[in-house]
Amino acid sequence: MDDISDYDVYVIGAGPAGSAAAWQLAKEGISVALIDRGSPIGSKNLSGGVLWGHDLALLEPDWWKKAPVERPIVSKKIGMLSASKSLVLDWFFEEWGEEPYIGFSILRAGFDRWMANQAKEAGADIYEGINVEKLWIEKGQVKGLIQDGDYFPSKAVIVADGANSRILINSGLTTVPFEKKHFYLGIKEVLDMPSDEIEKRFDLNPNEGAAFEFLIGGLPRGIVSGGFLYTNKKSVSLGIVVELDTLPPNIHSYDILEYFKQHPRIQRYVGEAELLEYAAHFVPAGGIHMMPPLFGDGYVVVGDAAGFCFSNGLVINGNGPAIRSGIEAGKAVGNAVKQGDTSARMLQSYQKNLMDTYVLQNLIKFKNVEKFKANPRLYAEYTDYILTTSEVLLREENKPRKHILETARHNMKRMKLSLVSTLRDLLQVRQL
Repeated sequence: MDDISDYDVYVIGAGPAGSAAAWQLAKEGISVALIDRGSPIGSKNLSGGVLWGHDLALLEPDWWKKAPVERPIVSKKIGMLSASKSLVLDWFFEEWGEEPYIGFSILRAGFDRWMANQAKEAGADIYEGINVEKLWIEKGQVKGLIQDGDYFPSKAVIVADGANSRILINSGLTTVPFEKKHFYLGIKEVLDMPSDEIEKRFDLNPNEGAAFEFLIGGLPRGIVSGGFLYTNKKSVSLGIVVELDTLPPNIHSYDILEYFKQHPRIQRYVGEAELLEYAAHFVPAGGIHMMPPLFGDGYVVVGDAAGFCFSNGLVINGNGPAIRSGIEAGKAVGNAVKQGDTSARMLQSYQKNLMDTYVLQNLIKFKNVEKFKANPRLYAEYTDYILTTSEVLLREENKPRKHILETARHNMKRMKLSLVSTLRDLLQVRQL
């Protein structure tokens, strides 16, 4: 790191949040270094694979015409799986396939490199393959970086090094203890598939994409896990997320991935597609319950490092909040540098500005949704109950049929489901 010096701001981590921050700062004429441990940038980054919304338009109008996006999402599917059954709600919105679009599937490696290059073209300097140790702090004020015993001064630092930030931990800047229940382990595969085969299997036209999310039932009792499947131009992204706190020691996360991949419903989509990529990472799922201080004297925290990943069971959005938090951080830090004051008093504008956006508003509004999503009955008894009951109602056997409520009551009794517990759990739906 000998050549990294004389910058107003260091940004640690070149995911969407860090690159957005560096891009915003460079546009404002602030000298900024964007530092990432991956080489090349993007090689360490992973996500489910959909970018929703238009936060990037704040940096680049008509960004989708320039960014390496895959397919605009027109089909959104949410479902549940048991060992051999499935139920999928399928929404199709043709207008989602028209400009300015609602969301795109993306491949993070290429997309992250593009964002970092945009920051570079705007004036930021990029440094790859550097794993920053910790922040240089004196009397509570962040003064820059410490690496291999050397000190690199700056006026401010933006922390964007991902979930369970090592920078914050090593620097003593987080008081939030690590709790497994606040993290999911995400595992993703990218599978090779020709574009015409994707369109055939997923019932899509050219330049149309689909996004699937599933509750994965049929697993050993207590495991909380979901799955996803997204279409790219010439590949599909498939993976699972599993709550760390519910993963027993005798079961590996890749066993759950294989279970999901081999499910009859999923096999109809992916078949014997060839594996192109495999990766895993932590997903912050605790919302405001795991959020570290977002700012302090000389620093701010963005993206996954701040816990900015939103999911209410119907919508999953991590890339959008990451980009928006990076932009707002760039604005706040840029203004503080220009004013010659990067104290917490000045940088608190970052959090205030985020309060005016969906990023913090959603996390606050849905602060209790994790209680609903983490209910083990949702992935075991209820998944099995809903699929079994619906199968009975739909089956034609030329026998006298029961009413829906009679069938539902009969199956509840047969499966020994408590009516009181079920009603109590149903009340939790309001958290969505």
